[in-house]
Amino acid sequence: MTALKAWSYSALSTYLSVCTLKYFFRYIANLEPERTFSRMYFGLSIHAGLEAAYKVWKPDEPAPIGVAKKVFAEDLRIRLEDPMIEFKKGETPEGLLTEGMAVLDVWGKEARYEEVISTESEFTVPLVHPETGEVFERGLKGWFDLVAKDPESGDPVVVDFKTTARRFSPTKLDDDLQARIYGYAIRQLHGLDRASLRLDVLVRNKKPVFQRLEVSQDSEGDARLFELVRAAERGVEAGVFWPNDGSIWCGGCPFSKACARWHENPDTFQHASAGNDSRKTR
Repeated sequence: MTALKAWSYSALSTYLSVCTLKYFFRYIANLEPERTFSRMYFGLSIHAGLEAAYKVWKPDEPAPIGVAKKVFAEDLRIRLEDPMIEFKKGETPEGLLTEGMAVLDVWGKEARYEEVISTESEFTVPLVHPETGEVFERGLKGWFDLVAKDPESGDPVVVDFKTTARRFSPTKLDDDLQARIYGYAIRQLHGLDRASLRLDVLVRNKKPVFQRLEVSQDSEGDARLFELVRAAERGVEAGVFWPNDGSIWCGGCPFSKACARWHENPDTFQHASAGNDSRKTR
């Protein structure tokens, strides 16, 4: 039995795109991560800074970079106290702080004021097949980084913040699973025929760059999304978990030690899945 009350983008992408065994460790076995990574904490702290800035930003005022920087610095300081954290070669807490300040400076110069509907808002929506009307047993859930109001139509615009080492392709959102899930969710929540989504990308290289990628979505991909969730559900229910050896995700996996022991008794994973009714992990 799947350990989820609802499917999130994180869970779905882990099973379909990253590694089915990682899905098992995180969502079925509820294992504690063996390690954490500085780049993950850096991104979370940037998110915290941006959320704080949007909450206090007023019309006709410049971006509140000072607020973003203050919250980012404090959040990062607390997160870097984690004894399990791993830094990249040559990386230091001081260097991450300096890098974050530079990234937020670029954001402040490029960002524009938007009327905020909500920040860090959680959602849960039913998953319905658009042609048959079938309602999936488990719905979709997630968290919107920012929902802003379109200045012309007044409709909500979903904004997701990303920190990355490389620029995103201009077509990143065309067939993106997260964008499809978030677009579906905002249409369900607000009764919209079409949803507007945007990625605000902070590229953390020697010269930080701010990207804004936008897409508009309707129900065209809803049937495919429904079947993707159904496929993942069937795999999990059947206990289908295996390591994705040699993938680009292996180096950053928080369950590498558990993965190294998988081949000693692979049947254990199928049996654990079949009997697991835990619903604690999101």
